[in-house]
Parts: sequence; structure tokens; C-alpha cells
Amino acid sequence: MQVRKSPEYVGAVAECEQAQLLISQLPEAFHVFHDVNVETNDWVWDGHEHRRSAQIDHVVVCAGGVFVIETKLWSRSFVAEGRYHDPYKQVRWAGKLLHLVLTDECSQKIRVREVISTIGSMPPKPSDSYAKVLRPGEVSGYVRWFPAELDERLVHRVATTISRWC
Repeated sequence: MQVRKSPEYVGAVAECEQAQLLISQLPEAFHVFHDVNVETNDWVWDGHEHRRSAQIDHVVVCAGGVFVIETKLWSRSFVAEGRYHDPYKQVRWAGKLLHLVLTDECSQKIRVREVISTIGSMPPKPSDSYAKVLRPGEVSGYVRWFPAELDERLVHRVATTISRWC
């Protein structure tokens, strides 16, 4: 198999394209991070499994909040095969763990919103998922839409914390 046709390569290109869109479309006051690795001190149970770490494709921190963004570029046949890690579960865990760590680090509750960016196929969205599924070009507008809920000091504190995990 040629490297340029491998799923890993295609996924990496999609992540780079999403990163470039975020950087070019969001104002300087928005902090954009890529390849964020978050880890809790303790194992977290969600009723089905334990986890304590997550890799997040992109995190945006701004006055409107904190956003975890998972980027997918999957073909219809890949989704039909069903041999993938559930993207809704993946982004839910990333959001949950990031929320727990930031709440602990900042000594106050930090809401984290979940976004899946895709131009390919996706499995059906579970009824219990809060993830917003968007096209790559829509993500920046979605993030900008939210009214301020974090003051400048807290945005800086959250951004400084996240920068240690990149």
C-alpha cells in the first residue's frame, strides 16, 4: 500500500487542513492547540469502561469556552466495515477528561464542548451524544458563535495549562 493512500496519511492530512482553517479563521484572542495529550491522576469510570488519558486533535480556548475537536476523514466503505474506534465515544472521553483536569487545575468548573469535524462518512450519531458534527469550514464559525462565559484571566489560565500538554 502506498503511504499517501494509507488511512493514517489521509487522517493526518485532514488534521493539518483543519488546523490551518482554525489558525486562519479565528482571531488572535482564540488559543488553538493541536495534538493535545490530557491525563488525569485517577482512572475515570463512565459506567462501561475506565480511562485516564486521551489524545485530542485540536483544542480551542476562548471567551466562549473550551472546545475539543476530533477530525475524521473516513470513506463510506470504511464506516460500513465498522472496524474503527467510535468517534462519538472518543470525543466524549476527550471532553470529559479535559473537563475534569481543567476543573481541578483551575479550581472551578470548566465546560468543554465536543466537535467532530468531517468531510467524509460518519456512523450514525448515538442519541446520548452531545457532539456537534460539522464540516471543517464550519468549525470556526461554530466556535465563534458562543457568547463569552470565561473571563480573560481564566482563558489565559486554561490556555497556559493546555499548552503544557502539546
